[in-house]
Amino acid sequence: MGDMKRLYNAIPVKNYKSLGTVFETTSGLYVYDTGTGKVFSCNEVTYNLFKIIFSGGDTNEIYEKYSAQEINKSISEIIEMIQKENILQASYSEFDRETDFELEAIYNYSLQSLILEVTQKCNFRCKYCIYHSFNEYYRNYGLQDMNWETAKKAIDYVSRHSGEKELSIAFYGGEPLINYDVMKKTIEYSEMVMPKKTLIFAFTTNLSLMTLEKAKFFAKHNCYIMCSLDGPKIIHDAYRVDIKGDGTFNKVIEGLKNLLIAFGDRAKTHIKFNVVICPPYSRKKLDAIKEFFDKLDYLPAGIDIKYSYVESGSLRKEDIDYTYFPEGEDIIGDVPPIDIWLTEELPKQSSDQNVIFTLARDALARVHKRFLLDHPCEKMKRNGCCIPGGRRIYVDIKGNIALCERVGKSPSLGNINKGIDLEQVKRYYLEEYEKASVEQCKNCWAVNLCNMCYAACYRENGIDIEAKNELCTYQKDQLKGELIMYHQVLETNPELLEHIQDIEII
Repeated sequence: MGDMKRLYNAIPVKNYKSLGTVFETTSGLYVYDTGTGKVFSCNEVTYNLFKIIFSGGDTNEIYEKYSAQEINKSISEIIEMIQKENILQASYSEFDRETDFELEAIYNYSLQSLILEVTQKCNFRCKYCIYHSFNEYYRNYGLQDMNWETAKKAIDYVSRHSGEKELSIAFYGGEPLINYDVMKKTIEYSEMVMPKKTLIFAFTTNLSLMTLEKAKFFAKHNCYIMCSLDGPKIIHDAYRVDIKGDGTFNKVIEGLKNLLIAFGDRAKTHIKFNVVICPPYSRKKLDAIKEFFDKLDYLPAGIDIKYSYVESGSLRKEDIDYTYFPEGEDIIGDVPPIDIWLTEELPKQSSDQNVIFTLARDALARVHKRFLLDHPCEKMKRNGCCIPGGRRIYVDIKGNIALCERVGKSPSLGNINKGIDLEQVKRYYLEEYEKASVEQCKNCWAVNLCNMCYAACYRENGIDIEAKNELCTYQKDQLKGELIMYHQVLETNPELLEHIQDIEII
């Protein structure tokens, strides 16, 4: 027992649960250090010692399981790691914060992206959509479009405040193609007033209104298009229905084919898919989605396919479809179900040009590109939060500047006539967020991996800390699942990670 005292005396920071976490793959045991981002493989005794440190577990159990000699050896190894690798030393009291001078410079010259809410209308009524009337945190389906005058003002605003050579302009709805006329004018006007900038245009679409004529226009103007397609007809049509409640799969495939014809050889780089995977989760359902995309022989190999879970509160129990959920086949574990499935499937893949890898690559890239330091960083980053209105702005149909397209009702950042209200940003999105979050974040092992942002926890009057705290457990489970997935691939199929550095994390 004296050896354990020697170990605890060697750890300079006594807030043990914030110092790191342990995780295991099918054949390896690992420890992640919060302060440096380093991951170490370790033997069973060392693993269990770290587990005791982080969880405050009973030290008697380890002496019942291993000999004093084994324990003493592992303790000496951990102490050496503390001294040489600077681990178990993360100690935080505040978030890293931009100065007012830095914020003003960012707002004046650093805009990189504009998102226009070109319409609130949608010709679909997807059962998991956030805009249903029963979801109190978002607006309902609207009947208004953005007019050309508002769109033009927004373009003029970003042309004055974007110092970057590259600028992204995205269109959001509703279904953006309902207001195709304003989309078209925006693209043509932007190219006219910013001829020296590299302009990238982007939008997400349900594809039902994508004619060949429209597709050819977008192909001519450097557009990147995210297509909403949830898998085979039986899965897609269970949730993605039109206003009458009818399935939309056939219309979607027709629009997709128009896009592929128009973009030709550039389809792989300019067209992406988002698959919303609804509960309940079974291997049969996930396998069916994989098989569907594998068999779409008109899709380029390795085309980008992303997945997302249904947002909390947006799907009613009575709307859940159980077609692909045989009794007893649900995926249960300590990490999110899709992570479990991908971790099982990735070692079987022979290349990175397949559906499984494209579904997993964002998660793999997040772990691969995590910050790695020799000494622990001194301040916490503000989770996955951006500088509100700094790099990108979201302009609604009336010209108000909101945080982004992913956030529901939340305090405004300003408008396109007067610009960003710096005091409003500081009050609601910096000071209030930090004050409400600092205590929990400084005690969390995942603080430097966390990608939770304002979208998860902001309401009309500011931060909803209860909503944020509820999501923290899920976030930690997800991050641990990604650590497991990455190191499982590293052990069994490291060739898949050869080009992971090239992946841009969005």
